Amino acid sequence: MAKYIDVGKAIEAICKEYPKEKLCNGKAEAVAILEDMPAADVEPIKCGQWEMLSGRDAKNLFNNIFRCSECGAQTPEGAYPIAPDYCPHCGADMMRRW
Repeated sequence: MAKYIDVGKAIEAICKEYPKEKLCNGKAEAVAILEDMPAADVEPIKCGQWEMLSGRDAKNLFNNIFRCSECGAQTPEGAYPIAPDYCPHCGADMMRRW
């Protein structure tokens, strides 16, 4: 799995490790390489929670309607017995807990 970094924080770490009085070609080259790297096309992970609007009917398990806390979209009536791991509308991850 690829690992994505914040170039600004990487440069800060290099500068912290090699302060100006220890400036060397290695630091300048590392910073130049990081600044020249192309940006990765990634999106931040959206995390949300399902809000139950109706359901939990013992007779009909598919009578649940959930609303996404991120986008407000509702699941179709009768589509899910339990809330899905991801919102089908905005892609928010409902399983992560930060």
